[in-house]
Amino acid sequence: MTAFAKMVANLKPAGLPAAAKQIAAKQAKSAKQPKGKKGKTIASTIIAGLKAGKTPQKVLAEVLKKHQGASTTIACVYWYASRIKRGLIK
Repeated sequence: MTAFAKMVANLKPAGLPAAAKQIAAKQAKSAKQPKGKKGKTIASTIIAGLKAGKTPQKVLAEVLKKHQGASTTIACVYWYASRIKRGLIK
């Protein structure tokens, strides 16, 4: 066994406990949010509005009101409208 191999074999992972604590904290945080209870997405807002018969302009206004800071454009809304019309989104 070379000197380098012996050195590596004797190393103890000093950062492992800290990393394990960070991973456990992230898992605990994500476990607090029940699955299926997430907030509405921009896509779900657009799809629901279009299926309800609203015009794309009204849907866009609703999206921008509900989702502050969204950079959604009218082209995005028309993209979803075309997918719904073709039956790709149900």
